Amino acid sequence: MRESKSKTLHYRKAVLTQRGYTLQSLLERLLNEYRYVEDRWQDMDEEGKSKRLINHHLSEIGMEFGNFLSFESGANRLLMTVMNSVTAMDVGQIAPTSSDEGLRREFLDAILYYGIRGNHVILLQSSSLQARQFEDYLNWWLHRANIKELVRLLDEPDPDIARILNEKNVKSLRLRSDMLSESVDMEHRKSDKEQFSVQGRGSRIIASVLGVERLATLDLERVGADDLVVDVVVTYNRSTSSTGQNLLDKLSRMVSRMDAEGTQLIVPGVGTISGNQLRQSKRISVETRNGEIVQNDLFPKMQRWLEELVAGETIHG
Repeated sequence: MRESKSKTLHYRKAVLTQRGYTLQSLLERLLNEYRYVEDRWQDMDEEGKSKRLINHHLSEIGMEFGNFLSFESGANRLLMTVMNSVTAMDVGQIAPTSSDEGLRREFLDAILYYGIRGNHVILLQSSSLQARQFEDYLNWWLHRANIKELVRLLDEPDPDIARILNEKNVKSLRLRSDMLSESVDMEHRKSDKEQFSVQGRGSRIIASVLGVERLATLDLERVGADDLVVDVVVTYNRSTSSTGQNLLDKLSRMVSRMDAEGTQLIVPGVGTISGNQLRQSKRISVETRNGEIVQNDLFPKMQRWLEELVAGETIHG
């Protein structure tokens, strides 16, 4: 069944450490060298059951488009038998079926869609696959391909907000971070074994206070990724020096681009600036078929919004 659903596109600016590259050119190179899905999926646990990867991709209208998805091998889904005249409905599980050719199928956990031109990135995110997870995956892939490059996907505020942050002084910066992250850092040792660790920016902040050894005694692996958050506030009491104010202003601009959603700024004479004010997004209507987004409808809308941003000088490029 076809229907239209309202979705939100988000803009990110890719910032690379090396000159001469763009994210689009790097991704095209990776996709050309790693043609098969088994070569580009990232194992998210030691058993290799939880995976994420760029799946469908195409180069069209001057951009690189695709989807980034995650799944757990062998996972079942809960379902409920709906009955009205009972005291409680039965809950059971359903396993993924095989294809007509006998090939294994898996339930998808989440899908993120992207469109990239140069270092401009348009995303349609899901609740569990967002810019941060996509950034982690790209950096894992670059590391695996022995490309000495680091990618950051940064928020870009509206020009009016950017002007305020450049002209006004910030009174208070508040940064909220997850204690843990579902992303996995993998380090290749001489033995070629992969070391898995669950980290989040919040836990790294706590580690800077307690030390890594004391943090390790807290059994963080028993805590769910969504259970705890860490709030960091940088401010001053009555006044600060010009040096201190300059540092707070620079820190606020830097942090807000790295994580607009978790950032809140208090600017005297302006008020509180946070969340969507520090990033650029647009609501669109996108066609779906049986609940699945129709990519041929979505990707041209990503391209048109990017052209609107450039034409309106909201971004440069």
